[in-house]
Amino acid sequence: MRFSPMTQDDHAGVLWIASLLAGIYAVLSLLVRTFIKRKCFGIDDWMCAAATVVAVASLAAFYVALHQGLGESSSVLDATHLRASSQSLFASRIASILSLCLSKCSVVCLIRRLFSDDMQRHRLLCDINLGIMALWACSSIVALSVRCSPQDLLQPRSGRCEDQLLRWRFIGVFDAVTEVMIVILSSGLVWRLQMRMGLKLRVVFAFVFRLPLVAVAILHIIYLSRTRPPADISMLIVPALICEQAELTYSLISATIPNLKGFLMSFDTSMMMDVSFKVQSSAQSTAPSERERERGREPYRIESISSRAPRAPDAESPDFFLASHLRPDPRRKGGAPRYAARWPADPEVPAPSAQGKSGRRDVRWRVGEAITYR
Repeated sequence: MRFSPMTQDDHAGVLWIASLLAGIYAVLSLLVRTFIKRKCFGIDDWMCAAATVVAVASLAAFYVALHQGLGESSSVLDATHLRASSQSLFASRIASILSLCLSKCSVVCLIRRLFSDDMQRHRLLCDINLGIMALWACSSIVALSVRCSPQDLLQPRSGRCEDQLLRWRFIGVFDAVTEVMIVILSSGLVWRLQMRMGLKLRVVFAFVFRLPLVAVAILHIIYLSRTRPPADISMLIVPALICEQAELTYSLISATIPNLKGFLMSFDTSMMMDVSFKVQSSAQSTAPSERERERGREPYRIESISSRAPRAPDAESPDFFLASHLRPDPRRKGGAPRYAARWPADPEVPAPSAQGKSGRRDVRWRVGEAITYR
């Protein structure tokens, strides 16, 4: 980069590239999510939007730190610029942890939104996970702030902000544990549903994209282990900072992946989120497939059953013979299914919400049987 050339004592150009790409991808992921969910925005989408806003604030503080000399050797920086870059980097890390927490909560809220109201145990597990992630964020901020002044973050000779590796090990381990918990929680979403195994794997695969964050967190700890005093922290911390930017960006992107239309079509069950996707899915399922046409088979079309009683079989027909010999009292039988188009008046059944587009609608059929003896 022309405004930040790479030299032996200046590696800030790599950080500029990583942070600028992080900001672009974070904003693009939010725009894609907004376009897909524009008609059914929920609490998970608002949390993802908040995570993106906090991530942009974190990147803004990171740009200030780069402008103050972050990524340059401490031998070419004066004490004023070193303290200023340390303060900006500290603020950027605090906002980054908040953004990571909000992105995790966004995914959990999406899973919770897919569970129906009668699945109280699963919804309770989602609430517990939300509490654990909030606790992780608060404890991580406390771990970074205790016995550490922001202006001394990049000055190892000051004797403050020691044990940075131990602090980040604590943050990274619990960060990886929460990501694994999200994947396990998503598998519980489809474990007891009557779905094809392929659809179940597709739903779980949408949340498996969070697992690479575990590898990034481990890689971040490995790079931090190489920045122990009395090394030049401002130079050696560059790979670890790149991992932090990559983790922040990928966390926001992976929170949007389950909302893509291809994965939303897999949620076409009684817990469907958006009516428009379900209508389109049902319309595609009624059309005969290419495989059926090649085999010369046409799908059966379901037609309405008449409520009138069928005619008596002809005396010469096989049906009349079976009815007269196997049953001495011939009968006529007819079925009358009735579809309740309106919501039931039962007060225990909640009515659909006028605001949200997501939810579950219970459809009840009544089948009557009329038997006439001759």
